[in-house]
Amino acid sequence: MGHAAGSPGTTWRYSWLVYMSGLRVDRNEQCRCPLRFPTEVATELLGQLSRAQTRLYYQTERIVVMGKAKLILGLAVLALAVVAGWPIASCELANFELHEDMRDLAAQIGGRIGLTPWSTDEDLRSAVVRKAKEREIQLEPGQVTVQRTGSNEAPIIYLAADYKVRVKLLGFSFTFHFTPSSAK
Repeated sequence: MGHAAGSPGTTWRYSWLVYMSGLRVDRNEQCRCPLRFPTEVATELLGQLSRAQTRLYYQTERIVVMGKAKLILGLAVLALAVVAGWPIASCELANFELHEDMRDLAAQIGGRIGLTPWSTDEDLRSAVVRKAKEREIQLEPGQVTVQRTGSNEAPIIYLAADYKVRVKLLGFSFTFHFTPSSAK
C-alpha cells in the first residue's frame, strides 16, 4: 500500500531522517516541489549527514588532542612541583626528626628510672650533634643550647639548636633557618 509522492504519508517516513541529521529543511520548498522529497532530498540529507558526522569526528578529535595536551601539561607542572618541593620537604622532615630526637634525649628516661646516670651537658650536646649528623644536618656543639632546671633528683632538661640550611632549587639558592628544641 504505497502513498503517492509528496503525500502526507511519504513525508512522515523521512521526517526521522531530518530530525536525526539536525539539519534545517525548508518546509515551503517541500510544498512547492513535493516530488523531490522522497528520493533526491533523502540522498542530499544523507550526504549532509555524513559531512556532519565528519565535522563531529574532527571536533571530537580536536577535543581529545586538547585533553591530552592539558593532561601532559598538568603532569609536567606536577613533576616540576615535586622536583622543586623535594629539597625543601627533605629539610623540613630532617628538622622534624631532629626535634623528636631532642625531645627523647631531654626526657632522660634511663636516668629517671635509675638505669643510667644523668647525662652531662657535654654528653647531651654531643648526642644532639650525633643525631643531627644521622639526619645529614651540619651542627656544631656550640650551636646546641642545654639548660637545666629543677632538682638534682628530677632535673628538667631543655635542649635547643640553631642552624641554617642552604637549598639549591632550580638554579636559585635559598637559606632556611631552623630552631628545633625539646619543647613541645
